[in-house]
Amino acid sequence: MSLFLVQRSLTEYLGESHWTRMLGIRNCIRGLVLRAMMGPQSVTFFVPGIPRPGGSKRGFVIPKTKRVIITEDCKRSKDWKTAVAFAAHAQILNPFEGALKLEITFMFPRPKGHFGTGKNAGILRYTAPCFPHVRPDATKLVRSTEDALKGIAWLDDSQIVDQHAMKVYTLDAPLTRQPGAWIKVEVLA
Repeated sequence: MSLFLVQRSLTEYLGESHWTRMLGIRNCIRGLVLRAMMGPQSVTFFVPGIPRPGGSKRGFVIPKTKRVIITEDCKRSKDWKTAVAFAAHAQILNPFEGALKLEITFMFPRPKGHFGTGKNAGILRYTAPCFPHVRPDATKLVRSTEDALKGIAWLDDSQIVDQHAMKVYTLDAPLTRQPGAWIKVEVLA
């Protein structure tokens, strides 16, 4: 059903009274219909692999060409960014517009030192920490993931107005035991 037909049937149902126009009911319904026609307003997907941080960037001037070349400090983040971009392309057809909420849960494998030895092999030690409060920090993990999603999930990083990041160990994650990241992008307005 086209937007015109929906609008016409709503006009017939609601009428053209002064109160209908004043309250803006038709415009609200038109907005809801447009949103429904635009498709899903959120997407959740999993990126397998060990999350890598997006380090600082360095700039070098080449005297001959008088150009500046910008390189990444963390060379290993390229594989992670490729994996994120590949998983996002499979789920997102067009970049979202407007204000966005980004939720990322990074999952890391537990180190062998968190488990017992001998007859207690495979059993988690009671002294093992609940969360990975070691490097890499969540801010740099988000930076590399955001860089990979720019142009795929959104056009500009400034669209993200609400952002949540969490680091967990894979054995404690409810949805999967594989290292990687669960990423959710949601349109707020």
